[in-house]
Amino acid sequence: MWYSSIVILAYLLLRYSYNASIIDTFCLKFSYFSFIIKLCILLGLVNLLSIYFLKFNLVLNPQKADIEVIKSIGIVHFAFYYVTLVIVTPISEEILFRGLMYTPLYRKFGRYAAIILTSLVFAHVHFYGLIPSVGVFIFGLVLVWLYDRTGSLIPPIILHMFRNSWLI
Repeated sequence: MWYSSIVILAYLLLRYSYNASIIDTFCLKFSYFSFIIKLCILLGLVNLLSIYFLKFNLVLNPQKADIEVIKSIGIVHFAFYYVTLVIVTPISEEILFRGLMYTPLYRKFGRYAAIILTSLVFAHVHFYGLIPSVGVFIFGLVLVWLYDRTGSLIPPIILHMFRNSWLI
């Protein structure tokens, strides 16, 4: 997880150069918690209905390799995999893509260009093929929209954790 190192270095630079706290640096607010929980419930219901009626998973496109890894590992490795996939990865990716990438792009190119560019880079990093990457791009749009709307990284982090937990 090379981007975790980048996030830590960027935070340390901001912390000691500008004397900013982590709450100020990454706009961490908990006031939108109920909104994001409602959004997660709505997405979960939409996903369950789409699986039941359409036989298609709208929220996720789990890769066969991921499924095989999960089936083949022991409980200790599964716990590590779960913590990494559901907790560490969403936090570090949201800090990198929404916290560190979106704001400078927003200042330089404007809101809509920054939303699209951030989502394109997010989809490129998660490239699994054309069709699954379109879903990742749309998910990236939702995440950056949440960050732009709320001004906080908490809602996209929680939604990202929710989505990744569906893989397990």
